[in-house]
Amino acid sequence: MKFLKAEWRKLAIINYEIDPEILIKYLPKGTELDFYKRKCYVSLVGFMFLNTKLLGLY
Repeated sequence: MKFLKAEWRKLAIINYEIDPEILIKYLPKGTELDFYKRKCYVSLVGFMFLNTKLLGLY
């Protein structure tokens, strides 16, 4: 049985560069920042779920 089934609609993704020092104090213990070409990015993802089923229930 699938845990989650839904249709994804109106997906929007925004990425922007940020100073890693701003984020360090918010990291959970045991995690680290990831860098791409020596730059740190933050992503904001928005979407709508339609016809969602969780554990086979509506």
